[in-house]
Amino acid sequence: MMPYNHYKHVKLQWLTQIPEHWETKRVAILFDERKTHNKNYEIKTAFKFKFGDIVEKKQLGTEEELKETYEKYTLIDKDDIVINGLNLNYDFLTQRVGLVNRKGIITSAYISMTPRKSVNPKYACYTFKSMDNMKMLNGFGTGIRLTLSFSELKKQYLPVPPIEEQNQIVKFLDYKISKINKFIKDKKREIELLKETKQAEINHAVTKGINPDALMKHTGIEKLGKIPEHWEVRRLKYAVSFNPSIEMEIQDETPVSFMPMECLRNASIEKRESSFKLVKGYVPFKNDDVVMAKVTPCFENGNIAVAEDLINGVGFGTSEIFVFRCKEILLNTYLLYFLQTGYFKNKGIASMTGTGGLKRVSPKVVQNIPFPLPHINEQSTIVKSLNNKCNTIEKLIGSIQNEIDKIQEYKTSLISEVVTGKVDVRDVKVSEDFESVTMEEAEAETEEVIEE
Repeated sequence: MMPYNHYKHVKLQWLTQIPEHWETKRVAILFDERKTHNKNYEIKTAFKFKFGDIVEKKQLGTEEELKETYEKYTLIDKDDIVINGLNLNYDFLTQRVGLVNRKGIITSAYISMTPRKSVNPKYACYTFKSMDNMKMLNGFGTGIRLTLSFSELKKQYLPVPPIEEQNQIVKFLDYKISKINKFIKDKKREIELLKETKQAEINHAVTKGINPDALMKHTGIEKLGKIPEHWEVRRLKYAVSFNPSIEMEIQDETPVSFMPMECLRNASIEKRESSFKLVKGYVPFKNDDVVMAKVTPCFENGNIAVAEDLINGVGFGTSEIFVFRCKEILLNTYLLYFLQTGYFKNKGIASMTGTGGLKRVSPKVVQNIPFPLPHINEQSTIVKSLNNKCNTIEKLIGSIQNEIDKIQEYKTSLISEVVTGKVDVRDVKVSEDFESVTMEEAEAETEEVIEE
């Protein structure tokens, strides 16, 4: 693709030139704000953001609770553009712009706009998404939390090609972006299949062993079935100390590691320095302890790690974790793999209690779960085997994720170059027959496999 033959200078904060025949127009000229509330609970279909798409929201709550909430929502319709202008100072992944596909309602905290006839809604959406990717929307926000309102947004200018050219740009980008999204979707599926393979390796090695010639015996335990004949079955509480004390004296000013809930990741702990005085009352652990999230969805996602390199050997976490200190008969690395098995996860999920979306695993179930236990030397052999297999799988996953990251960067760059006129797509022939794939579909998470 080539640039346009002639350009002209413009004085926009995020753009210095556009094709000579393009215009710049204020948002106020191109859009009308949607401000009508959903009086009398007229519309019941509510929407939300998901990966930069506007998707239907699950109905949670009683009819009366929904009515009270949704009467305050804003009415929106097909081809409206919605922008999340809240908390722009929180620099999370930018997915703040979406196009509405059908009539419904959305929280009035967002900016909802309907385009006038001089602008193609999809072209405008691509343009706003490009501005979002460049963090330009952040610069328009006001107040302590950098909140963007329509009264501020309407003062800004957008590049506006002739409507026929907007239509061609949309046709081109729809085709290209759908192909990219399909690529991402396929690559995500590859990652899910690799995760399934890893899960299967862990499930088999920790409950059946790695010796195919081993004699097996029935345990009579549901979902566990047969285990090697020479293994024991014990309740987990007899192989670990559960939520133990740290058994050492610490002064108030002593530096220690602090682990907020979001810093517990699968097989690693992101630590923050704090002082003992500030973390008193939190759950303690020390080097070599196994730390596991007990709250959903962290439990299902396998947020478990062995504590290592703690400041002064001591760490503290929130009340939403379990701590296991292995006794002499159990390796902490072997326990780490056991806590990732489908057998253990299913037992834990079945025991969850709580209201709403936040539930917790029962500590009694965790402590009393029947635990297949080989000799410690065999545990070491199994851990080495799983480390090799899992590390190989993780490297493959990392390589695929790198491909996804690069194509995401290309997609962002492509949208920006086309909607700002850096490249000319007027004469590019676009196939009319292609599979349309949205980012929601591309990023859709496959439920974690925890089969036996």
